[in-house]
Amino acid sequence: MSENPRHLAGFAWLLPLAAIALPVVAYYSSSFFQGGPQLREVTYTPDADRGAALYSDHCARCHGPKGQGDGPMAKNLPKPPRDLIKSDWVKATDIAALKTVIKEGLPEAGMPPTTSLSKSDLEHVAAYTWKLRPRDNEKGKEKAAEAAKKS
Repeated sequence: MSENPRHLAGFAWLLPLAAIALPVVAYYSSSFFQGGPQLREVTYTPDADRGAALYSDHCARCHGPKGQGDGPMAKNLPKPPRDLIKSDWVKATDIAALKTVIKEGLPEAGMPPTTSLSKSDLEHVAAYTWKLRPRDNEKGKEKAAEAAKKS
């Protein structure tokens, strides 16, 4: 009986398989011990134009096109809508709280919840509405400092 020189005797055929499998197993086991695959944090910037369009569609009928509480439905409401330009409207202390107010509404103020907005649309309209509020910008701080000096 002649031996075939290409035939690997016994378990020798495992050597080429191990040469392929070991690096793959080592890679996946090392990523397992490091906490698995790492997800990248995606930064999301709301679109101002999209937010303005959504504000027009969902908010302007009560709050008005510029946020002054003078929308076409404002006169028919039992409580007037808030003027978003004035500083006393800020019930929300940050944009996350504003998103909650937009999504869940303010029953005591007569504002219904906005359930028809997707999560991304809520981001857009909240960012646009947040920009309507008076800001503590450098010009505002300068004016406040000048007024304090005069008094």
